[in-house]
Amino acid sequence: MRDYAKVAPTFWTGRTGRAIRGNAEAQIVAMYLMSSPHANMIGVFHCPILYIAHETGLSFEGASKGLRSLSEAGFCTFEADLELVWVHEMARFQVGESLKPKDNRVIGIFREYDQIPKSLIRQRFHARYNVEFHLPEELFESDKTEAPSKPLRSQEQEQEQEQEQERAREAHTQTDIAIPGDFAPDRTAKLKAGELGLDATLEAERFIAHHQAQGSTRKDLTAWQAQFRKWLLDQAQFNADRNRVTDAKVKAVARKPNPEDTRRAACDTLGVGSQYLTGGQSNGYLSN
Repeated sequence: MRDYAKVAPTFWTGRTGRAIRGNAEAQIVAMYLMSSPHANMIGVFHCPILYIAHETGLSFEGASKGLRSLSEAGFCTFEADLELVWVHEMARFQVGESLKPKDNRVIGIFREYDQIPKSLIRQRFHARYNVEFHLPEELFESDKTEAPSKPLRSQEQEQEQEQEQERAREAHTQTDIAIPGDFAPDRTAKLKAGELGLDATLEAERFIAHHQAQGSTRKDLTAWQAQFRKWLLDQAQFNADRNRVTDAKVKAVARKPNPEDTRRAACDTLGVGSQYLTGGQSNGYLSN
């Protein structure tokens, strides 16, 4: 989970902000997507509508409507079958307009990009940011039938790009592994699950299914164990947030005043019998 997120004040006066004025659901969802605990610096992340509804307090229909309005305004893209969202300009605001090839953040961006499943979002993100963040070239399905023409480059430029791609592949792809089907939490993860009040076995099953569906990879088994510990922390936070909402609703009902108690308190204050407030029926309660 990120420690903080950048939200520009100009959001409210920019193109998207103006387009969704008066649309409270879209405004809430927009702020949620930019500051969501599930988001990352490139703005492409797994975000079921159920998460949005629960963590903003909107109804499921309201969250869906807000997300649809933002998509129509060009603020984001949502692929419902993958439950994957892309906030189009989030990487620019969280990272910067562009990076130099040797900037350490290039590696972090590649790691996040590499987790994006094959999808329209992956293709469009690559088209939007491949130059600015030095993403390796990638051939998408729509490119196979008719590849776009490219300008001629010098031999030096070709060699430099090939070297960058080779470094990226060596650093990220050669040793990456998918989640093992028999993945089992280590002792540290089991202890952490116990501390958080979670069932390690059940959470491991959900963890495996999620990352198999996403096609996720990590450097090695140690990295997968670390990712699972983060999963436990995120799940515990999700449970805590849900419980707070439930508790708040219960307390609100409990605080609702009893009409009879209200009448009796009024009689005490006025120094009269309760029959004056109940149409002559004292209910056995008389003032001094």
